[in-house]
Amino acid sequence: MAPTFLQTILTEQQSTNTRVISSSQLGLSNVSVSILYQGQITQPQERSRAIPANQRSIRQNWFDREYREAYMDASIEEGVAWQIKANRQKREMSQEELGRLIGTTQSGISRAEDPEYGKHSLETLVKMAHAFDCALSVRFIPYSKLAEESQDLSPAALYAPSFEEEFGQGNVDG
Repeated sequence: MAPTFLQTILTEQQSTNTRVISSSQLGLSNVSVSILYQGQITQPQERSRAIPANQRSIRQNWFDREYREAYMDASIEEGVAWQIKANRQKREMSQEELGRLIGTTQSGISRAEDPEYGKHSLETLVKMAHAFDCALSVRFIPYSKLAEESQDLSPAALYAPSFEEEFGQGNVDG
């Protein structure tokens, strides 16, 4: 199976310190290949090597509406799955345990953690936020913010501390 869009972003090529994003991974036929090079999105001259960000406009791909929409779709589908997995694992929960907490099966959690699944309902995400004791925020944002947030997709960046972890135990009112 080919790596998914965000997996490709996270898979760093050892020799060039670049990460490749292909149009086929975005499910697009008319959009050229892009590269995330040292945290900046750019287009390569060739598919096999990157051009430093200062040699090409990092905004060029973003002016293509099909590219922007596909990037957003992939970011949602894959990013949500990765957040679920990162938060479950950091809390040392099994898929079965999280499933019990939100009223589903282990295989339901496995599906939710699959970056290719892409059918997360708000209702299920709210249940997961309750199980993780963290907030869930769904907002419309500019594409520049999406690009910025996509620069760090490490498990640490995807982890949302629980309320208790953030504020400690005890009565906060008193």
